[in-house]
Amino acid sequence: MTTYQTIDVLCDDDVGLAAGESLHEQKSRFVSRLMRGQAKVAIWGLGYLGYHNLVQLVTRGLGVVVTDRSQERLERVSGRVFLEELLRSRYGFVVLDGRHPWTPIQVCQEQALAGCKDVAAHLICVANEKDGRPSDEPLLDIMHLLARAGLQRRADPVLVVVESFGVPDVIKRVVLPVVERVGLRVGRDICVGVAPRLDYGCSPFANRSPVRVVGGVTARCRALLEAMYGLLGEEVRVASSPLTAELACTTHRGAQHLLMSYANQLALAFGEIDARELMDLTASLGEPVLSRPGLGSSGHFLPVSACHLRDAALAPEMLTLLEETFRCDLMMVGVIADRLMTAGVNRPAILGLATQADIRSHVHSPSLKLVGSLRSRGARPVVCDPLYSKTEIVRITECPAVEWPAGLRDCDGAVLVTGHNPFRVVDHDELAGHLRGLNLILDCSGTWAHKGLRCAGVNYYALGEPGWRGDEGARV
Repeated sequence: MTTYQTIDVLCDDDVGLAAGESLHEQKSRFVSRLMRGQAKVAIWGLGYLGYHNLVQLVTRGLGVVVTDRSQERLERVSGRVFLEELLRSRYGFVVLDGRHPWTPIQVCQEQALAGCKDVAAHLICVANEKDGRPSDEPLLDIMHLLARAGLQRRADPVLVVVESFGVPDVIKRVVLPVVERVGLRVGRDICVGVAPRLDYGCSPFANRSPVRVVGGVTARCRALLEAMYGLLGEEVRVASSPLTAELACTTHRGAQHLLMSYANQLALAFGEIDARELMDLTASLGEPVLSRPGLGSSGHFLPVSACHLRDAALAPEMLTLLEETFRCDLMMVGVIADRLMTAGVNRPAILGLATQADIRSHVHSPSLKLVGSLRSRGARPVVCDPLYSKTEIVRITECPAVEWPAGLRDCDGAVLVTGHNPFRVVDHDELAGHLRGLNLILDCSGTWAHKGLRCAGVNYYALGEPGWRGDEGARV
C-alpha cells in the first residue's frame, strides 16, 4: 500500500519549530486567530457537507466565507434572515444587537475566495463525481485556484482540507502534484489533509459528538486538523497519513454495505419470516447491527457503498465479498421489478428520486436503477419527488413526473423508495384512500409499516415482510 514517506522532500515542518514554536503553540495560535475573528474559515460548496460546516461554524461565532456555483444557494445564506433562522433553529432565540459575537456570512465567487488573505482554513466540500462516476476534476479546479493565490507570501500556512468522500489517496493523486508544481512547501506555505465524512443524513443541529478521523501529510498538518475539528466540537482521531484516514472511513462504509446486502439476502432466502423483525432482534444482541432490507446501496455516494474501497485496492480481485455485495444490489432491483410485473402493475409510481430522505441528492439513486429495470420489462413508470420540480424529474429520469398524492390516480402500483417528510406525515385514512385501488404497494424504506394500510384494504408490503415477494403461502 502507498505510504507518504516518499513525499518528505515537499515538507517543511521545521520552520515553526526552528523559531522556538512547538506544535502545541502553533495549534493554539491557529485557534486563537479564528476565535478572535482575526481569521476566517472558507467553505467550498454548499451542498450537504458545506451546509453542515456552515451551521457548525456560524453557531460557534466563527467567521465564515463561502462559495458555490449555485447563485441561488449563495443568495440564500448571505442575508440576515438566514442567519436569524439558523440561530433560532439552533438555540430557540436570536440576539443580533451588535454586542453578540455572531458575524455575517460572507459570500463570494471562487476566484475571489482563493485570494482571501484572512482565511486560515479552506474546507473543500464539492462533489467528487462527474457524470455518475468518481472524478477528481472539481477538486483539481479548486487546487489550481489556490495554488495561484500566492499562499507562500503569508505569515502562517493555510490549512486545506478535503472533506468530499472519493476514491482514497486523493492527497497524493491530486493535491500534492499541484502544490509541488507551483513551488509551495507543505508545512510551511500550506498544510493539507483529509477529513472524510460519514454522517450523511444527520441533522446539522443534532446534539452529538461524532468521531472525525483526520489525516495530514506532516505533523504540523495533523496538528492544525486536530485543532480545526476540535473547534467544531467533534471527537478527533488523528491518523498517521491522509490515506490511512480515507481507508478507515471507506472500510467502515464497506462493512455497512456488506451488512446491507446480508440483510437483503436473508429477506430473499427466508420468505416465511418477517425479515424486518429478524433484523431488529439481531440488533438487540449487540454488534454487528444489521440494517433492515431495502433496495440496496446507492452506488458510490450515499448512504453507503464499498465501491471506493474496491477502486483504491492494489488487488481488487481479492475483495470477493464486495463483488458479491455489488451483485446483490443489482439483484434486488430486478426482484422488485419482477414482483410488480407479477402483480399486474404496468404504470408504477416511483416515490422518491433522492438517495436519502429529505436530502436533495440523487447521485446513484437506486430509483434510477429501478426505472431502468422496469422499462426493460415493458412497464411505464412515473416518478414523484417533492424535492424536485417536474422539469428536473423528467430531465434526470426521462420519465413522466407526477404530483403527490394526486398523481397516483393514474397509476396501478407504487414503490416507496425514499421516505421524505411529505410521504411520512400524510394522514392514515387519506393515505389509504389514495392507495386502495392500486394493485401493489412496495415500501422499500418501511416508512408506512405502522400505518395499518393492509387492515384498510391496501395491498401493501414493506420489504422483508412475509409474502412481500408474492408467496402468500409463506405468510405466518
